[in-house]
Amino acid sequence: MAIFGSKKDNPGGGGENAVGIQTGRFESPFAGPGGAEALKAAAKAAAQAAPPAAAAPKAAPTFGIEETIQLMRTLPTDQNVDLVMIVVKTTLASLKVNVQDIIADAARRQGELETRVATLKSEIANFEKEIENRRKEIGSLEATHAETTKVKGHLERAPADAGRPLKAAGT
Repeated sequence: MAIFGSKKDNPGGGGENAVGIQTGRFESPFAGPGGAEALKAAAKAAAQAAPPAAAAPKAAPTFGIEETIQLMRTLPTDQNVDLVMIVVKTTLASLKVNVQDIIADAARRQGELETRVATLKSEIANFEKEIENRRKEIGSLEATHAETTKVKGHLERAPADAGRPLKAAGT
């Protein structure tokens, strides 16, 4: 006897197997006459219900400007840079790396860097304006503090009876 039962042991497809697990016959909803057509119709409906796949954005080159910069840092470019570049371009071409893609990646990266530099310069200009405004405010506050200190000192040095109301004559 088989562990999980067999058709010979269980001709009806149901019952218990040798370890006591209830077994049964699986009936596919696509079994029988017309099942293949029903399966095709269900697959077509599922395909139509699925959202269309968005066009994937062009992936960054696997060997871009960052990798080229790293490579160039390891090469002796202080003597004959033209010869080094010929070797680099030939090597890249033999590896099926398109140099024009690297140049395009470099142009894209330059644009990103230029935008970031412009943003930082603008932020610095705004900070400098804010610093100037705060310096003016500090100057104004220090002038008010000095005047307050001066008036307070005068009040503290005034004679003690100077603040009392005068008595009217004849009262």
